[in-house]
Amino acid sequence: MSNKKKQNDEQTKDTNMTLDDAARVKVLSPARLVFKRFIRNKLAIFGICILLLLFVFCFVGPLFYPYSETDMFFGWREQNGDYAYAQLRTEFVSYWNPDCDSDFKKSLSSVERNVNSTIKKMVASEDPDEALRYRIQSKDGVYYDLVKLSDEAYALTDSSLVCVADFVGSSKQGVATFREGYADLGSDFSAAAAVAIRNDGVFEFDGKSYSIVKDTKGGKLDYDIYCEEENTSEPYYYFVSTVLSPAFYGEEAYYKYDKDSGFKYNAYLALYTDVEAYTYDGVTYTTAFEDGTPKIRKDGTDYAFFSDFVASRKGGETALDIEFRLKLEEVIVDMHENASGVGTEVSFTMLSPKVENGKEVLDENGDKVLADTEYTVKREQNDYSIWRIDSTYVIRIYESPSAEHLLGTDANGMDVLARVMYGGRISLLVGFVVVFIEMFIGIIMGGIAGYFGGWVDNVIMRMVDVFYCIPSMPILIITGALFDELNMNYITRLIWMMAILGLLGWAGVARLVRGQILSLREQEFMVAAEASGLSTRRRIFSHLVPNVMPQLIVQATMGLGGVIITESTLSFLGLGVKHPLATWGNMMNNITQKVEYLSAYAYIWVPIGCLICLAVIAFNFVGDGLRDAFDPKMKR
Repeated sequence: MSNKKKQNDEQTKDTNMTLDDAARVKVLSPARLVFKRFIRNKLAIFGICILLLLFVFCFVGPLFYPYSETDMFFGWREQNGDYAYAQLRTEFVSYWNPDCDSDFKKSLSSVERNVNSTIKKMVASEDPDEALRYRIQSKDGVYYDLVKLSDEAYALTDSSLVCVADFVGSSKQGVATFREGYADLGSDFSAAAAVAIRNDGVFEFDGKSYSIVKDTKGGKLDYDIYCEEENTSEPYYYFVSTVLSPAFYGEEAYYKYDKDSGFKYNAYLALYTDVEAYTYDGVTYTTAFEDGTPKIRKDGTDYAFFSDFVASRKGGETALDIEFRLKLEEVIVDMHENASGVGTEVSFTMLSPKVENGKEVLDENGDKVLADTEYTVKREQNDYSIWRIDSTYVIRIYESPSAEHLLGTDANGMDVLARVMYGGRISLLVGFVVVFIEMFIGIIMGGIAGYFGGWVDNVIMRMVDVFYCIPSMPILIITGALFDELNMNYITRLIWMMAILGLLGWAGVARLVRGQILSLREQEFMVAAEASGLSTRRRIFSHLVPNVMPQLIVQATMGLGGVIITESTLSFLGLGVKHPLATWGNMMNNITQKVEYLSAYAYIWVPIGCLICLAVIAFNFVGDGLRDAFDPKMKR
């Protein structure tokens, strides 16, 4: 009986609960009702779970991941790499006498520049004297002779035609002034020179032939009179031009003299002027021809030989092995004789030092380990490229996923997973900051317009209309191009981009706030707030705006996804956040440069695309859930 009485008392107590009971107020709390309605929405809860996972992935994950977004990875890779370049030289290259200073070389620059065309004229000349010695005038008006030393070498020397006098005056009357070292031949010589100027510029006087050249330097018209003189002194050579190139027998010689123009000048001059021995840099060298091949010897041993075949290692920093060079020359000469076209490839194999991870492999005695190595020679336009499978220290770009790099590496050799994590930080940060700016400006402008109405409302709403009419995407594209032109720092660029996105997006929030406040400002609680003497600012931001907050929360969550899409689009177009900062958008941009990348590197863009979709869908699910929770009538 006592238990039954107790149950009846409890039922009576529940029946007699008044409206102001704390328990009843707690049950009817709007916040609690909204929360209960929200958690009943399975899609909203799913969206919350996705967002939590994204935040853990982007903000907590990098704390435990061993790589940062800017770490670049390098390594040795076995790949087909350029090994050397070669050419059968047909153009003559000039090597200057070390005694010539730079000013003198400059005065003869046009002569050196045109030496190949001059040699072609000599070869084609039917005059046997001109084929051996060709007269050239420098830009200073001085004559020189290009002399043939052999089919492979020519040299520039002083001309036998020398300037003996200057003729000043008209072609009818003038005076010839002889230069120092030449006797004045008097007025008869001047008269003969004047007659020659009117005719063909050549005359004879006192048994010698003279020629006249017009000289207009200094703005004054006069003439130079030249005479042929026999030069009995030893010829002085200013430079030697040749198609030959030295190949050194030892690496030490290569490093010492390969780029030494003075050594080459003395070697060529000695070879082709029949000098058996000469001294350069304190060392005596001897010349020799073996089977038509010119050679230089030092201390009785071969030091270098010369041929029209030029070969060098990639970068030109390392000497080619002499046996390899000879074999390569044999292959290329054969290709040349067979008239191999551009793009023709020929392979050959020979023993070469074995290389692993960029280092030559040594045996237990410290000697190089040799292995059969295949080389491929390809003809380009006028030269040949040689490559082989080699260990090359390279940036590890576009590596497939592995235990070391779970999502592989990108075009810059950076870990993709690390950049996805850090990129998510930037993308989410942009979303929240832009939405905050939109809300901040929109609440202030919409609150003032809705509360005051009248002309204030008209002015602010016309501003809203203007911002609605602004074409956002063209403005953002123009702004991105301007940032590129200014070479703006990537951090500054990010800040400006968030500010501009926020300024372009506040109009919709302002219109929402204005509409809600227009319906709330005449409510009884606002009349009470005004009667109690509260300031306008407190009435707007302490009473009206909080009542609009549920709609603002929905607006914010729905807008976050859109901002992330906008940022990703701008970065995808190359107008948003720049390297080295990572965002999901600019990572997608790097992959879509070429169509073939989409299939080859799907392991990079597919996870990024999925994360963008998940983030946007999650924010939309949460926004829909909040909308339904705040206004359950929307579901009916």
